[in-house]
Amino acid sequence: MTVACHAFYPEAASVADADLSRDLFFAAAGRWLLAQGGKAVPTQGGSLGERVRQALAATGDPDAVVVGAVPFDVRQPAQLWIPAHCQRGVLDEPTRLPFAAGHGGEVATMRAGTVRLMPEPAMFEALVQQALVRLEQENLRKLVLARMLSFDLDAPLDQAWLLEKLLAQHPQGHVFSVPLDAASGGGVLLGASPELLVRRQGRRITLNPLAGSAARQHEPAQDRSVAEALLRSDKDRREHAIVIEDIVRILQPYCRTLTVPDGPELLATDTLWHLSSVLEGELYDLDMTSLDLALALHPTPAVCGWPTAQAFAAIEDLEPFSRDFYAGFVGWCAASGDGEWAVTLRCGVCHPGQVRLYAGAGVVPGSVPAMERAETGVKFQTMLNGLGVTLS
Repeated sequence: MTVACHAFYPEAASVADADLSRDLFFAAAGRWLLAQGGKAVPTQGGSLGERVRQALAATGDPDAVVVGAVPFDVRQPAQLWIPAHCQRGVLDEPTRLPFAAGHGGEVATMRAGTVRLMPEPAMFEALVQQALVRLEQENLRKLVLARMLSFDLDAPLDQAWLLEKLLAQHPQGHVFSVPLDAASGGGVLLGASPELLVRRQGRRITLNPLAGSAARQHEPAQDRSVAEALLRSDKDRREHAIVIEDIVRILQPYCRTLTVPDGPELLATDTLWHLSSVLEGELYDLDMTSLDLALALHPTPAVCGWPTAQAFAAIEDLEPFSRDFYAGFVGWCAASGDGEWAVTLRCGVCHPGQVRLYAGAGVVPGSVPAMERAETGVKFQTMLNGLGVTLS
């Protein structure tokens, strides 16, 4: 079933007309949203939340929505717009797009050339060691460091095919495709995030922060052993607790009730086990939109560290590249305030012949540099598997 979100513009659009080079696609737990055309939210004039409110109010449409992505550094321009046409539905098949993928069958495995890692493995381990020193000297409890992997492709990238591969790998995750304008470097932001930043449905809010992870294993007994070890890991449970404590601190002023589990559970993706907690709350004020909540929470210690301001400054000092939209958030917010935003993880920016991927790891006391480097390698694998790319 397909339902139009709104149609305050006279022109109509069809799911069959979807073009991933210019349309946004967002899927979560079998539900999908396709946003076509529209007008960008201004990048200047008040806070981002205020600009979005004004843009939604200017439509005169109570069913209007804003869609797009917000970068890790909210001082940079967001890629948000109010679509001319927006449709929602339920996936008829969990791994099939609601529009024609257009690839006509399996796409041949691509190979990557001119592979570039920033920072290189040895340098990343050195940065983790520097982060451990900062944790001790600057009273930081956690610091998240990221890496970037870029490469050229030997064949054109079929974005619809990639989305279907990501849907197959992550049927319960958040699969997204967001076109980026020239000011944001162009290309398309694609990914499959396992982490729900926040969902608002009326007064009810739901969050699913993740922190603490371990690589999946091919042999079932060994895989289960790794998962159980993660659940018992003091280092990973401490890392997870930091995230939960800060989220609760931020949410309590806005919530009549807030349900927090006693401890984390396991969540599995195709490549990793994660420590996961589902938090649910009831808002005092319906004026607090899903975007307002996302902006209040972002960046969580899961992608930045804690205390936030110190961790953010350390990231700026240590990381040799800009994260841009990686570790920001992606999704939608309706004029009613309802909406859903996922943390922009397991993602990359894709151009016709070039791809740039991102992955990060949380550093806490007790972290081992080589293990943190290996964790980023596993996280790259989600997109590499989706792309069907073999690194040469």
